[in-house]
Parts: sequence; C-alpha cells; structure tokens
Amino acid sequence: MAKKSKAKQNMIKFNELKSAAIPNMPDNETIVKWHGLDLTIKKYLTATEFEACVNGVLTDVFDVDPIPGSSENNSVGYMPEFVDYMIELHTVMAYTNVDLSGASSDASRETMYDIIKRTDLIDVIRDNIDLFQYRAIIDGVREKINFYLGVLQKDVEHELEEMADHLEKLVDVLYTLFGDLTPDDLDNLINTLTNANELDKDQLVKIALNSSDKKRS
Repeated sequence: MAKKSKAKQNMIKFNELKSAAIPNMPDNETIVKWHGLDLTIKKYLTATEFEACVNGVLTDVFDVDPIPGSSENNSVGYMPEFVDYMIELHTVMAYTNVDLSGASSDASRETMYDIIKRTDLIDVIRDNIDLFQYRAIIDGVREKINFYLGVLQKDVEHELEEMADHLEKLVDVLYTLFGDLTPDDLDNLINTLTNANELDKDQLVKIALNSSDKKRS
C-alpha cells in the first residue's frame, strides 16, 4: 500500500481551523461617539450580510425584485440617479446599529437622504470599516446592475421580436381574407370599421365573399 504523503498527513480539518481561528479573531465592532450617539460600526460584514447589502441596493435601485424573469419582476423601475445614495443607505443599515425600520414614510425617507448627504455619517463609517470589502460591495452592485440591464434588454428585444412575428402573421391573415378586394370594397370595409361601434364580423365576411364572387365572374 502506498504511503500517504506528509502533506496529506498534515492536512488541517475545518473544525480544527475554526477552533484555532475564531478565538483569535480581533473585535469586529467599534463604538464611535457621533453627535452624542453611540454609533456601533462593524469592521467586516459576514458573507450573509455582504450578500444582503448588495441585493438590497439592487432591489431599491430597480424598484422591483432584481432578478429578471422572476414572477415579481413585472416592471422596470430602474433609477440610476439613486445608485450612489442607495449604496450609502445600505452601508448605514449593514454596518451600523442604526435601525431604519420606522423610517418608511416619505418624510422619513427625505430626512434620511439629508442625513446621508449633508452630514459626515458615511465618512465616519468608512473610517472604521474594511475598505477592501466595502469596495467589493460597490463593485458587486455595479457589475450586477450592468448584468441585469443586459438581461432586461434581451427580454425587451425578445418581446419586440414576438410582437413583430405576430404582426407578420396578422398581415398574412388579412391578406388572405382581403387581398382580392377592389378599391370600392376597401372603401366599404373602411366605412364599416370606422362607423360601427363594434366590429361586425358578418359584414366583413360578406364584403370578402362579394369580392371573391366579383373576381370569379
């Protein structure tokens, strides 16, 4: 039997790694005095918090479920002018102990916009977080926006192609029904369509049959 290499024998198991690493992780939170408030700021986000921050920005920027093709995604409410603000807003929500659950009214949203844009809150947060992870959040948001816009554009193009195909089939049907109409017949048809409150199928068929009879005679 072949002997195991020393590298294989010395493999560190995940549980061993976890047991050694977690007790030695530095404190992840800093408390900063901000205008009389104790602002708790996380240096790093967990993987779950990281993902929630990115997807939260996307949801607010698109004003719909950000995943194209989902059942909820029934409109395109893209707001590029608010991308930077939404990143800053979700930075506050993800990295600090600020609770915005009661700030859903229009007035509260206006106030929060002013707080973010007209105070040093974002600067204070950035001074106390890992900027490599923060840059990854920003890059992730912008790359996903570009990806989803590309998908949405393809969806629109597909819908236009289907519409063009339906119109082409409709033209073929109309040509089959009314292709042999004389100018007088067309005039009668137009009068029928414009004067009637509802489309009278019997009248249309009668005009088409009369035209066919005239052609045969």
